[in-house]
Amino acid sequence: MARLPDHRSGKSVRSRMVVLVGTPRSGTSYLYYWYTNKYPELINHQHDHSGEYFHPWYMERDETLERLTHLTDKSIIKVHTGRRMNPAVWNFLKDKKVITIARKNKLEQFCSWGIACHTNEWINKATDKNLQIEYKQEWFKDLKQFLIQFRDMYGDEPDVWYEDILKKYPPQKDKYLPKKQNFKHLESFVNQDEILSWYEDFTNEINDF
Repeated sequence: MARLPDHRSGKSVRSRMVVLVGTPRSGTSYLYYWYTNKYPELINHQHDHSGEYFHPWYMERDETLERLTHLTDKSIIKVHTGRRMNPAVWNFLKDKKVITIARKNKLEQFCSWGIACHTNEWINKATDKNLQIEYKQEWFKDLKQFLIQFRDMYGDEPDVWYEDILKKYPPQKDKYLPKKQNFKHLESFVNQDEILSWYEDFTNEINDF
């Protein structure tokens, strides 16, 4: 990745609306912060700056349709794949240029997801390094479904790799990126062997597709 996409460049985005598409714990919030910090003229519809304007777990269909009417060509939103997302959102985005982001290290993504499910902290924050969590298989299956749908919709090569953002634009040097905590690790879980077994099955399923 040579540079982060510039929402004002016709080479990257056809309109000024910025639509970030990814999966949970893939770096969508991180990239969202970069855009809202660098381009304050963008309309952020979420007061907590999370970008979860269409959150399928907490939103009824009518509210989703209403929120779609509030978007303008200066809006910025992020959207995660997943079976819970209202189809009206994807229908709205079908003729829009989106910026896709994914994580190369999927095992770290699964670990980050498990910690977030346990702590209910969904925006990057300092994490207790002494956590000892039992990773529930239902958590793993949920993220697996997000990842498979993302791959089915957008393929294996996103516009932006999360790891490339960290390497090319380290947060301590780029004023537009928030301070980043250390990666979450497998050592945070008590059932590591079980997680690795699930992950092996996941990678085999992806590779056999």
